[in-house]
Amino acid sequence: MKNTDTCLAFNGVLTAKTELCMEGVVLHFDSESAEGIIRTDEGERFAFQQSDWKSDGPVSANSRVDFVVKNDKASEIYLLKTTANSLSAEELVQKMKTMQASSTGQRLTALFSEGIHNTIGFAASVVLFITCFLTIMTVSQFTLAISLWDIGPDTIWGKLIAVCSLITAICYYGGASRIYTRIFGLLTVALICYRYIEFLNHIAALRKNLNIGINLTGRGTYRTLQTDWQDVVVASNLMALLVLLFASFKKGYKGNEKTF
Repeated sequence: MKNTDTCLAFNGVLTAKTELCMEGVVLHFDSESAEGIIRTDEGERFAFQQSDWKSDGPVSANSRVDFVVKNDKASEIYLLKTTANSLSAEELVQKMKTMQASSTGQRLTALFSEGIHNTIGFAASVVLFITCFLTIMTVSQFTLAISLWDIGPDTIWGKLIAVCSLITAICYYGGASRIYTRIFGLLTVALICYRYIEFLNHIAALRKNLNIGINLTGRGTYRTLQTDWQDVVVASNLMALLVLLFASFKKGYKGNEKTF
């Protein structure tokens, strides 16, 4: 409520009488009787007529408005679009602060705020996440590039690899519980192995349907390792896979008691 403000008339001239400028929310509006009620932040209620609505558009409940109190009724009512957006932002900030102060929020904060706890597992997970999107095979005559993310029409498994490898990287980074780290780490390994099986099946299907040969040296029409860059991608992916598998079972895992 802004009860110390002096309100301006519609033509911009100060009114002869000091009136209360207030803010509130339209609590109820009856279109048949053209009457409604506004409730202020302090809990006061003021009736109003539709003729007092000065903004464009229809009157609607839950709209935040600015109005003038005349004879214990609301008048000169204007919709506060900017204020509504500002309040939404403030509410979001407040919810974030509340979340951060909660037990779950403190655990999440600890997961990202204390540096890398397990470098080997974190690095391997990051490499797997990146190489998931890089090309591991090309078919030059069809301008076809295939990655673990995109093998054939189904990309759900590639998406799962990306999500699991990212979560695994976060777990290793923040020193999450060993059980969570192992679950997501082994799940990432299993998904990538399954994806390579799909990859080989895809090669076999293309070879059969297109009747073209396979040459792993990079000289064939259908080339699985067309360039040195793709060779590096495949080698890096497989090496990171083995390192992640090793990191999942090696001793000396650094846990963080403050997080999950």
